[in-house]
Amino acid sequence: MMEKLFSWDDIKTLLPDFKPKKTAAGLFGIHLQPTGISIAYMLRDEKQLPILQWCQSIPTKQIDNLTDILAPIVSKQQLANCACNLVLSPSDYKLAVTDNLPVKAEELKNAVRWQVKDLIDFPVGEAAIDVFPIPNASVLKKEPQLQVVVTRLARLKTLNDQINASGLTLTSIDITELALRNITALFPEDKQGIGLIWIKPDNCSLLITQNNTIYFNRNFNPNFGAIANIADDETLTETHQRLLEDVGLEIQRSLDYYQSQLRQPPLARLFMTSSQLAVLDYLSTRLTNKVESFNLNSVLNCKQNPANLLQKQCLAAIGGALRTEQTHATTAG
Repeated sequence: MMEKLFSWDDIKTLLPDFKPKKTAAGLFGIHLQPTGISIAYMLRDEKQLPILQWCQSIPTKQIDNLTDILAPIVSKQQLANCACNLVLSPSDYKLAVTDNLPVKAEELKNAVRWQVKDLIDFPVGEAAIDVFPIPNASVLKKEPQLQVVVTRLARLKTLNDQINASGLTLTSIDITELALRNITALFPEDKQGIGLIWIKPDNCSLLITQNNTIYFNRNFNPNFGAIANIADDETLTETHQRLLEDVGLEIQRSLDYYQSQLRQPPLARLFMTSSQLAVLDYLSTRLTNKVESFNLNSVLNCKQNPANLLQKQCLAAIGGALRTEQTHATTAG
């Protein structure tokens, strides 16, 4: 099941001033981050297989206006009116789990709205809400559940205006977790289950997907993001080892929960967005799964193969550009 959020029709409904334009070939992915933005451009061949044309990481301490950043790139790359999928930063939305409600599909979002009103610090009338199904939460929970995504409508309107002013056409909006799911879905082993340990400067998270579906997602202690500061050729210090001990313990607990409570088989592969061999080896000896360095070039046709660092920086943007459902966009050969 390929879950998707805020589609072309959703955006037209949420933003009454939205004026759709004919879009150019391909899909432009944008990922907002606390440290800047990353972008990626994807085309599909005659068999609809994705080809990454290029990706770029743009560090900036403060994003005042996306238009100023994107417009020169759109002009240089001749991507006027290209369809764009925006991947929100986790700081832009909240996730909540709720039981599926006995209402018609077209009434579900409004019904869920009142389920989550106490989880946000702004009026529920100012919220944009979408949902996607998740597997049963535990062996004790038999009814299907929903993952609810809540963000500020005003924020989406601002980003929509800025992106469209840059020359792109915003056609969909995703969250980081679903963009990363698009990445893990590229691996054949996703049919059994794949884990991705995503290392960011301010956090460390574990995403587990199976058969194109998110089964588990957890953000760990923000201090775990310090793994990102361990250089590829650096010898592990005692401080590093203590950090990795804590990280390994939390990851193993999550893997145990996935198998015991969700009754799922062991993961086929466990990846980490780190190329530090000492880190990978250290964690591999403490987990039930071998930890592998993530290499996008092994599963995605890349016109210009991005280096390891650029892959990590642009991973969610690339995942955003992998989104399907862009039926309004023409396909390039």
